[in-house]
Amino acid sequence: NKGEIVGQTIVSNTARPARWTRSAGVQLLETLPGESGRASAINDAGQIVGYTFRWSPIIDDPEFGRYQSEIGLHAMLWTATGSTILDNCSGDQCGWSARAVSQDGRILISNFGLQFWWTMSGGLSELPVPNGSVGVNNLGQVLLRTAEQSFVWTEAQGMIEIPPLPGKTRAIATGINNKGEIVGYSW
Repeated sequence: NKGEIVGQTIVSNTARPARWTRSAGVQLLETLPGESGRASAINDAGQIVGYTFRWSPIIDDPEFGRYQSEIGLHAMLWTATGSTILDNCSGDQCGWSARAVSQDGRILISNFGLQFWWTMSGGLSELPVPNGSVGVNNLGQVLLRTAEQSFVWTEAQGMIEIPPLPGKTRAIATGINNKGEIVGYSW
């Protein structure tokens, strides 16, 4: 809403979480020493969420070739006063990533197929929804999607499937606003 963009940039062969504004350009966000990162979302208060990670050793796979994986993921919150790790995991098996942040500061976090809310006052609480979180709004609606269908979840109503457009068989949601309006595509 304020014209700020968050994501990732490459600096000296290292993926770094970043924020862009028209006035200041690209600003790098803090990571743990030796780690890379990616910013996923920002709210109007300037709270940025995402994750930090390390790269695995190079893997030589006869089927997939040479590659590296993101390991040791930590869900992160960046604010004007610094950064906060939102999980209490350690080691390479961590898989936490912050996906979305509402205007009131609720953060949607994913960990190996489980979804959680994180709040400053309550910490982590698990949501009864499948993996595939896309977004969240101020109404507490969580937007979810699989490869071929999308859902909205609320605490009061549970999971509600988003139907495809007339004449189509699938619907993929890509965003939700604070009025509950959903954008996406159907085929």
